[in-house]
Amino acid sequence: LDPHRDSPCEILHTFLLGNDKYVWHETNKAWDKTKDDLFAVRLQSSSTDGLSIPPLRSQYLLQYKNSLIGKHFKALQQLAVFHLDDTLCSKAVFDLWKANGELGALIWYPEIKDMDGYL
Repeated sequence: LDPHRDSPCEILHTFLLGNDKYVWHETNKAWDKTKDDLFAVRLQSSSTDGLSIPPLRSQYLLQYKNSLIGKHFKALQQLAVFHLDDTLCSKAVFDLWKANGELGALIWYPEIKDMDGYL
């Protein structure tokens, strides 16, 4: 694996601290403590088996929701869509999470052997 050759872009700054950060902010900016707690409980119940992330600390993520770093956005990008509903975000924001998750799955592909076919 040569990350400089096999990655289509620099993922941390262009995706995790770009798109993911703004989608996350748009999602939680109007949440009160009750919605924070509801999402934290849902997120903590996630199984991370098979994912490329460490165990979640959902209370920490919600306590510091405006000061997260790349690894936190990576976890949210993979799991948030499964725990959001119309009580936590609008349909447009939910659709954005689905598209963001699909894009993230494509970007985090570990090795691209045929770049032309991938693109």
